[in-house]
Order: sequence, then C-alpha cells, then structure tokens
Amino acid sequence: MKERDIQDYLFLHPEVLFPSGKITEKASEYSIQGKSIDLLFVVDGFRYIVEIKKVPIQREHIGQVVEYYGLMKTYMQDARLKMILVSPSIPEWRSAYLEELGIRCVEIGAVPSDVQEVNRIRKSTVSFQNREKEKQEIVGILDDGAGVSFFDIAGPTTPRGMAFARRMLQDTLVPIKGAYDNYDVMPFCVARSNSPHYYLEYNGEHGHGKNVLGHCGVWWAYRFGFSEDMKKE
Repeated sequence: MKERDIQDYLFLHPEVLFPSGKITEKASEYSIQGKSIDLLFVVDGFRYIVEIKKVPIQREHIGQVVEYYGLMKTYMQDARLKMILVSPSIPEWRSAYLEELGIRCVEIGAVPSDVQEVNRIRKSTVSFQNREKEKQEIVGILDDGAGVSFFDIAGPTTPRGMAFARRMLQDTLVPIKGAYDNYDVMPFCVARSNSPHYYLEYNGEHGHGKNVLGHCGVWWAYRFGFSEDMKKE
C-alpha cells in the first residue's frame, strides 16, 4: 500500500469514513505543536484525526498509537476529539483493545477500486458506531462521581453495575497493557444482564475448573497472548 495514495483518496472522499455524517472541515498534513496529522476532519461537531499506517499493525504499534491519541487530546483540550487508525491489516485482538479506548480501526489495503470495497468500509463504520452507541448508553447510566452499591456489583446484574464494569474496563486498559507490554491484551466485559460467566481457568486435561457457562453479576476481564497464535473465539 502507498500511504500517500490512501491519504489523498480519503481526503477527496471522506464520505467513505463518514457515510452519514456532516463534514464541515477537512485538512491534510495538519500540524499542531510540531506534530503532523495525516488527516483531520470535523464531522457533526467532532474532530477526527486519521492516522494512516502503510504496514499491518504490530504489537509495538499499539503503545505508539495510544500515546499519540493521548497527546492529541492534551493539545486539543477544548475539542471533542476522536481518532481513526487506517492500516492494511489490524488483527482482531489489537482492534478490540484500541476500539475499547475509542480508537476506530479501519482496514484499507489499497485505494478502493469498486463499489463493493467502498460498501465494506462504510458497513464497518456503521457497525462501529452501533457498538459505540451501546457502550455510551451503558456508561451514561452512572453519573461521574456516583457510587455503586454492593448489590449492583454482586448481582443479579443491574444497569448501574454494567456501567461500573464498563468504566472499570476502560480505565484500566492502558495500565494493564503497560504492565504486560509483551502480550496482546483482549478486553472482555459484561454486555447485557444475562451475559454468561466465563470459567477461564478450565483445563480439561488436568480436571481443573468447570466446563460450563453460567450467569453471574458484574465482571470484566483481560485475556493475554499473541494474536497470531490465539484462536479467534
């Protein structure tokens, strides 16, 4: 992939990334505090920075992307800022981590040459937006500074308990990744009131744990490994 070709294409056709948004501003090679942003768009009142990588996303790129995103949010404190990462390939394990932090991942291996490829990118946008909407609706149940009771956490699962789990997952992802930087980190979180409890310690060979899924209260978890070797479940 030629990074510049993708950059030029997205600058001319931002509707591929924002099929239903109102685009009011756009810039290419935007400079702020000595940092160069590949693309910058203002869509529906949000500022989107678009970072383009010409190679598949590797584990070592994750920290760089998150640090860059944090830096931009510091520089643009008054702006409602979001980030999109574009790459020919973003493994599921890495996109799950980044998207949990609010960084949308888009796979583009070449300038789209047909309608099917454009529709694929647009479909991924709608899918991400729906997931983000669901997350924000859950998080919004719990006001900033509000407390939760023991019964919200211990189950049965309540909306407030789910909001607490979602916030805990998001707030701990960066330090968890920093502590286990040699591994990919896959985040999990209770997503609905009847989400199953995962007995992650199960080992059939040694007769350890339970080979069943049950229902429980609030939970969040992380799975560690290398995305190239892990099964996609």
